[in-house]
Amino acid sequence: GGGYIISGGAGADQFWIVSGEIPESANTIVDFEVDNDVIGLLGSAGLGIDSNTLELTEMDGNTKVAFDGNTLAMINGVTGLDISESVVFAWYLIDNSFISCLIGKNSLNRSIKL
Repeated sequence: GGGYIISGGAGADQFWIVSGEIPESANTIVDFEVDNDVIGLLGSAGLGIDSNTLELTEMDGNTKVAFDGNTLAMINGVTGLDISESVVFAWYLIDNSFISCLIGKNSLNRSIKL
């Protein structure tokens, strides 16, 4: 998949840009709020994506999120993202409403509600 324009609503949002496979084309996030929203990568461990292999590159006032030469997403109007604060690396579903995940390079083991 991929190629979507994604926006959240009021409050904290989760923008899931990987769901078990690398998207065929980049998604675009148009209203990411630093210190409020997170970017999620489901199945990241199986794909080899972690805080050491995920690339955040600032381009013309935006941030490109990439892995292994593939652009996963463009985050419009945002620079200065910190992987340890803004990215959730999730590896599996605990049940239908929670996933177990690592949050950024700090590797804090958490469960978050979907």
